[in-house]
Amino acid sequence: PVNKTLLPDLYFGYGGALGTHTHREMLQNRLLAILLNRLGANDSEMTFCASSSEKNEKKSFAIHVEVNQKTTICTRPYEFVSSLSQLGYHVSVTPKLNITSFGLGLCVKEDDEGKRWSNIPVGVVIKSGYEDENGRMAMVALPHGGLVLEVTTKGSEEELHKKQNDTVILKGRCTVQHFVSIDGFCGWNSHHNVQVPWKIDDAIDSFPSMTDKEEMEKAIRLAGYSAIVLNSAATRQKLPRGGYGLIGTCNDSLALVEMAMWGQTNIYPLLSIGKYCTYLVREAKRCVSRFEKEKRDVFMINDMKSIHKALLSLPNDLVAVPKHSGDAVRRMLHCMPPSMPFDFMDETKEVLESIQIENEKIM
Repeated sequence: PVNKTLLPDLYFGYGGALGTHTHREMLQNRLLAILLNRLGANDSEMTFCASSSEKNEKKSFAIHVEVNQKTTICTRPYEFVSSLSQLGYHVSVTPKLNITSFGLGLCVKEDDEGKRWSNIPVGVVIKSGYEDENGRMAMVALPHGGLVLEVTTKGSEEELHKKQNDTVILKGRCTVQHFVSIDGFCGWNSHHNVQVPWKIDDAIDSFPSMTDKEEMEKAIRLAGYSAIVLNSAATRQKLPRGGYGLIGTCNDSLALVEMAMWGQTNIYPLLSIGKYCTYLVREAKRCVSRFEKEKRDVFMINDMKSIHKALLSLPNDLVAVPKHSGDAVRRMLHCMPPSMPFDFMDETKEVLESIQIENEKIM
């Protein structure tokens, strides 16, 4: 309970809400996240193995996957994900957003036995700094953003056994998400949640889900390269908590991938702080030079150049600048959950639409 005396029936947590994954699936999520992060480390400065075509197992962590009686050696995350697709799994990659409360949940006990609970929507609300002509402020419930990789079985289990020589790697659904976590590590994490409407039903696709092989592989590579830049910069500068809140948050790491992938981002707010942004730009430039010196594959060099270019182009929402209000308003509207679970959201939508109309007159 929050306070047994004042609020005896108000509790921390999510009451009787079910999880999105079974315990087995959560373990699968964690295993896949560990493998992807370890493969991604092959591209870091200390463990680089020369090129993806060289497959130098002595210097690189590798996963051997048998596909159609032929062994494929995977030393990069995108190669492993591609192998899962060849094994008969359905794979999709989606940049996703949902309201965050940083793990805090509240619920009300509806009976003495504790069998019925009502969950209360909780969020972290900030002022955007943008007002309409009537002085009404646009308020924003902070979203959590990440690049979601989902692997699910397709066809019968018998077909999977046949294709995988009776060794089924994954069962059911496996979901991981790439972002900078609050502990400061940028990488893949298990993507399980509780089934409450404002977290599940109101989840937003920042861009459409990807199932095309080349598009998914590029998104996974960009996520890996963004992690190298963010983690390396934070380590080199000895930033507390891995630089979380300084070099940005989960949303900034996803926005970086979006900007490198599509040339724009739909996420609000982006909160990377001044000089720490410069650290990231320097680190990305250092990585580009290293990739060129090590004679990486051309597509790898180009992807890292895209990360560097994206860092120079990302918007920043720490200060509400009139010149940038059009793009900021667009992103705020895009990040608004469909059901708008908080009362202030209806007014905020009106405020944002009013600002859009005013911008057409004064900009």
